Order: sequence, then C-alpha cells, then structure tokens
Amino acid sequence: MGKHHRSTTIVLAAFLATACATGPLYQPRTPGSTVGYADLQLSQNRYRVTFSGGYDSTPSDVEMFVLRRAAEVTLQNGYTHFVIQTSETHRVTDNLSSPYAYGPVYYPYWGDNWTAQRYSSYAEILLLKDAEAANTADVIDAQRVLVSLNALQLPSAVKTAAGSK
Repeated sequence: MGKHHRSTTIVLAAFLATACATGPLYQPRTPGSTVGYADLQLSQNRYRVTFSGGYDSTPSDVEMFVLRRAAEVTLQNGYTHFVIQTSETHRVTDNLSSPYAYGPVYYPYWGDNWTAQRYSSYAEILLLKDAEAANTADVIDAQRVLVSLNALQLPSAVKTAAGSK
C-alpha cells in the first residue's frame, strides 16, 4: 500500500467516523432546514417551542431538546419557571430518492426510492416568575432543567429580559 493511499484511507476513515458520530444537532432551525429548534411568542408570557430531529433522532432526543429550549426561552425572557400547557411528539415519514444516477450500484443500501423517519416535538409553555410559580401546579424550574441536562451556560451568557430592562 502506497504512502498516499494509506493517508487518504486514514483521512476518509476519520471523516466517516465523525459523520456517523454526530447525533441530532441542537441548533436553531435555519430557512430551508428541517432540523433544529424554533420558537414562537404567542403572548407576553406564552411561547410555542419546537425541535425537529434528523433521521438519527429518537422521540426521547427531540423531547429533551424541546425541554431544553423551553428552559432557555424562559430564562432569556426574564422568567424563572415554566409550565407545559400542551405538548406532542410525532413521527415524520419522508419519501426520498437517490440523488445519484447509479444509486444501487455505488450505494447498494439506498436503492431508487425509500422512506426515512424522523421525529418532531413541540410544547406550548407559560412563563412564570418566582412568586407566580409558588402558587402554580406542575411548575418546572428552568435553571434546574438546564443543570440536569448539562446545558447551563455561564450566567453572563444567558441574557435575560429582566437584566436588560
């Protein structure tokens, strides 16, 4: 095996290992993308947060990311707690086809057409301050969620509406 061929093989193996190791990405959903989170303000203290996973995501993945996003939205808006008013997780089935003219020849696991499944989840949340949370059932502490998910940023990185007013 030549020196060039060996280094090319190592680089290709490293690339494939990295590509396969990436799970669902926690990132904002960009225009034209089907993966990531998005939120919509419904009223002053109500939001709808969503997370759509990729083909390697599980229902548990997307539900965890919705919970994380709900906690982040809560803190970013100057609140401390939230209540999930409604939520749902559903499976999305996509009909796909090979973008390659020689699909089965070079990609035998693909074929001409196939279906793939991914999951999407949403929650409508009510944001609460400490005083309101004390008298509300099923309240969730936003900071505690982020700590338990190991997703808490340093306090200076979480900009709250209360701090900017």
